[in-house]
Amino acid sequence: MKKDCKIQKEGLKDGLDSNSLGDANSEKQLLEAINIKETSVKLQPAAANEFETSAPSFSQQSQDVENSVVSCQYDDTEETLKTVEHDINSDSSFDFFDLATSPNDFKPTFEFVHPAENLNRIKRSEKSDNINHISDVSENEEESTQVSSQEDITNALDSAINNTDTIGADELKTLVSLLLSKNVEIQEAAILGIVKCAAFTDHQNSLRELGCLEKLNVLLSSCVTSLKVGHNISPVLIASVANAISNMSVNENNQIMLKDSVPLLVDLILGDHIKENALLATLRALTNLSTTEKHHGHYTQLVENLYQLIDGDNISIKLQALKVLVNLSCSSEMVRHLLAAKAPQSTLALLHRDVEEALVLRWTTLLANIVHTVKEHKITQSSLPYTDKAASPETMYTALYGVNMIRDLKSEVFLLSKHKNEDIRYQAARIYSGLLK
Repeated sequence: MKKDCKIQKEGLKDGLDSNSLGDANSEKQLLEAINIKETSVKLQPAAANEFETSAPSFSQQSQDVENSVVSCQYDDTEETLKTVEHDINSDSSFDFFDLATSPNDFKPTFEFVHPAENLNRIKRSEKSDNINHISDVSENEEESTQVSSQEDITNALDSAINNTDTIGADELKTLVSLLLSKNVEIQEAAILGIVKCAAFTDHQNSLRELGCLEKLNVLLSSCVTSLKVGHNISPVLIASVANAISNMSVNENNQIMLKDSVPLLVDLILGDHIKENALLATLRALTNLSTTEKHHGHYTQLVENLYQLIDGDNISIKLQALKVLVNLSCSSEMVRHLLAAKAPQSTLALLHRDVEEALVLRWTTLLANIVHTVKEHKITQSSLPYTDKAASPETMYTALYGVNMIRDLKSEVFLLSKHKNEDIRYQAARIYSGLLK
């Protein structure tokens, strides 16, 4: 299983600019003028040594995607006029040709959670008086802390935070044993240490062998159970556990052992009882765990909720929900569930030119994967799964292929084919060509 997301694209010969494609007399001439080659845009997990530096230098890639809000600003007057002149109902590909690739060429993307996110833990005095610490998480929890001396505990926590790359096996063992501690501060510090250590592949394997994954599952299960019975669990604890699972899941062997975490993470989102920071961390964990189709069966009931999150106001949560959906769209079986769910109200709005580029790119990638899977597998409204299916007029299928929708969709996509971001232009071309009969 590869750990990067590749977007396959056809390139142009030297001397032929993408904005001059309309000068070709015909699609045939254009195809003859273009030398098809493959390049890739990779979203890679941060290298381990990036965790040794300060938080701002953690990963330029994650900063670009997560933190930078870049509005699409360009003069679209000419393109708008072309749209009016062009018959959107026709199957003409106007000034770009079919750039379709199989959605199987799109590899799901992983991402690390920077441990600095957990450094600003809520102080005890700032926490709600009604927040409960999860209890009875293990029959052996007292034994786990008794076997380590205070000095061992201090050394393990200090090494995990300050000397992550050189932490020893004994210190890792102590760190794992502290995950089920009844001392809330020690437990939170231990989870933070796991988040940092999991940035290193060797540590991921060692932590797995020491039983870290089982303990994280126990913690997560206890959080879910406590929330279901009405206990007010600290969102910091939930977010920390989810972040630890996120970083530990960037490992094929770990993903197998984290299979029981997927339904629990799904329950956290479906329960709608968690704060935004915990929700974001949960979505990150689900992003990494959605890179394998083995877990997709648990995601089918979550699709509509992910669409609802896209309609929300929190940009980070919208983006993270889109990342999960893009990973799911790499599976032809999951595309059927994506089409059967109730469509987001912002289906067309997310294609507008004033939307942040990061959102537009993920949304167009998702739609491109969907429409090409529909075309390749000849998916129809009647072939959609009945499980978790919305009423026909409200489905994503209708939002994309409805008589009153497809013209507007093609019009928005046409404008995006002129976007200054070449990746967005490419995905827009894929959507348009996928909608052609």
